[in-house]
Amino acid sequence: MRTIRLTLSALGGALLVACASKAVLAPDGAVLGRWGGEGAEMVASRDFIDVRYGCELFRTVGPLIPDAAGQFALQLAPRTVGRAVSATLSGTLVGKSITFDAVTTYPVGPVVTSRFSVSKGVSPNYIYLSCTVPAL
Repeated sequence: MRTIRLTLSALGGALLVACASKAVLAPDGAVLGRWGGEGAEMVASRDFIDVRYGCELFRTVGPLIPDAAGQFALQLAPRTVGRAVSATLSGTLVGKSITFDAVTTYPVGPVVTSRFSVSKGVSPNYIYLSCTVPAL
């Protein structure tokens, strides 16, 4: 009887670990982790993507999955109440680097397009900004 309980207990534990592991896996090809560069940062998970560039902070639903050529496009909403009302990113992943164009829409004024490059595991550099940048 003791052997059966231990076997069932071990089997139940293995099933629990297998189910939990399966639940947290991102799809194949998903871009994950922290990516930083000059004036920009991206934090990508299986559930969301936070993008910060300049003085703006945005979020969209994840995961980020580029096509076979490494290209992607994202529609972003502001994560904090700020100046911008929306942004569209189009970019390319090459190895551990992402280059993206951000088209930012403001309620008053021009639509602004900016280009940024971020690399996996690199800290963002906001030294030249004159605004307060919230932490991701």
